[in-house]
Amino acid sequence: MILAKEPDAEFEVVGGIFIARFKRKAEGVEGLVDWVVERLVENQQKMLRMIANNPRLSKREMAEKLGISTTAIDKNIEMLKKKGLLRRVGGAKGGYWEIKDTTTNRKKII
Repeated sequence: MILAKEPDAEFEVVGGIFIARFKRKAEGVEGLVDWVVERLVENQQKMLRMIANNPRLSKREMAEKLGISTTAIDKNIEMLKKKGLLRRVGGAKGGYWEIKDTTTNRKKII
């Protein structure tokens, strides 16, 4: 029955204990972002949605799309980082943005 509903499930017996492993279904990025953005100002909401669609988006590209300065982008990014919602992985040219799900402390690489 389990395999009918979860074909990727794995089963194992270890030391007399039966273990069933289920692959975690990918959470919808939109659902995560929608939950997070309810608590943010408008530009921060827009920034997180843009990052969710393109995690390799540059600060300059965000500024152009939002019609604000790169300084304003920097301030919003700092606020998102302070709230534990966003972090930069890697450098400016080869890196990407990571949105963190604060409800479970999981990092959501989008």
